[in-house]
Amino acid sequence: TELFCIIWLTFKKQTGGWEKTEFSSSPAFLEEKIVEHSLVTYPAIVEQGAQQTRVHFPDLPAADVVDADYYQALMRAQLGLAIVIIDLESHHEPVPAPSEPTTLAPLLNTPEARIELITTDLDEY
Repeated sequence: TELFCIIWLTFKKQTGGWEKTEFSSSPAFLEEKIVEHSLVTYPAIVEQGAQQTRVHFPDLPAADVVDADYYQALMRAQLGLAIVIIDLESHHEPVPAPSEPTTLAPLLNTPEARIELITTDLDEY
């Protein structure tokens, strides 16, 4: 049986609402992840074009990425987010708190732009 579900929320400018995607995982996976890891989630503006996908973190622009492949861009965004936060912490610099995703709607400049919540595990890097 499945024990938990990761919910990925995407804000769609066209509809003005949130779209939900769910990923489920097994109990063993949950037991591994729940105790030992430090998860952080930041909103990002994702623009998926014909040639590239751009992921922009308004709170941490140093973690921005561009990739030709959507899924690669998301994976690189998770890595970049972790690296930037760990770097700030290692230099005893403040890490900005994540913005409320709904406050970022004015930054959606194209119909392809949407807000996605990107979660990364700082203990993995």
